[in-house]
Amino acid sequence: MPTDEKGADAKGKAGRVSEAAEKMQRIAGGRRRGAAVSANGTSSQPGVPRYRFTEVPGAGKTKGLRIEGEGRNTVFVVPTPTCLLVRYRDVSAGRWSTRPYGYFDYYAFSGDVASGLICGWAPPEGRPGWPGVREWVWRQTGRGIGKRLHAFYNRCRRDADPTVLTLQRAVFAATFSAPEMVLREELYEHRYVVEDLIQHRAAAHALANLGRFRCLEGQKARRDAKAEIMNSRARATLEELAEGMGAELSINVWPKGGYRSDRLSVDEALGMMEGWRGLFSPTGIPYRSLDRTLMNLPGGVPPV
Repeated sequence: MPTDEKGADAKGKAGRVSEAAEKMQRIAGGRRRGAAVSANGTSSQPGVPRYRFTEVPGAGKTKGLRIEGEGRNTVFVVPTPTCLLVRYRDVSAGRWSTRPYGYFDYYAFSGDVASGLICGWAPPEGRPGWPGVREWVWRQTGRGIGKRLHAFYNRCRRDADPTVLTLQRAVFAATFSAPEMVLREELYEHRYVVEDLIQHRAAAHALANLGRFRCLEGQKARRDAKAEIMNSRARATLEELAEGMGAELSINVWPKGGYRSDRLSVDEALGMMEGWRGLFSPTGIPYRSLDRTLMNLPGGVPPV
């Protein structure tokens, strides 16, 4: 091959290699930009966290958090002496959502924070969703905020009152839950109730089931009232009257106003907890063998 042709061929190959290299660089740059595309299709700058954690004044000595994100709802976390409040605007319901969480209920707490951030989220226009996409976005959101949120959660626990932590730990270990009363400051003003909750698993179970105990008390009161009515002289007189008229007497006994379905007030709950051992007694009065069982209730008893 002549020298000129060889030179031209070499130049052509070099040009094609250069064009290919430029193309690969453009593709790589596009991929880097694409890596910053979020789950809802909005892009963010590489290396910049999607979620911003800003300190705000809290109800206790620990500052609260404002969590914001690109294309996301804003969530506030406010520490109080006995719990953490998660607050955000519920777009679908058109109101503010505020829920309290104990210091040993991190999974539920973090899940609500993630739910608040994606409240009102929808797949971007032109990108139809698929079954389970919202749950996937919820999990991704949880991963995105997990490390910083857990660090804040631990900081709140370090700053909390030791008595509050001890009680909530004992109740959660016994019932795998954080009953509403452990989040109320009024509970911690009753020294002997606090001591019983810390020392006795049965007391924790009583606290977690106060609503059921009240229902059982209502049913017992109905049975007692029915027994008294059915054994009364008035009932015998009415039966004789009905029989003389060729009729049959039927008596139904129900509580006046029906069974209570409203929530327990704080005062009512505290009053029940002052005599919590009697809640486990058929007569409402504790006795020796019952006390022995309650004081030594073993671990591993499943919550009701």
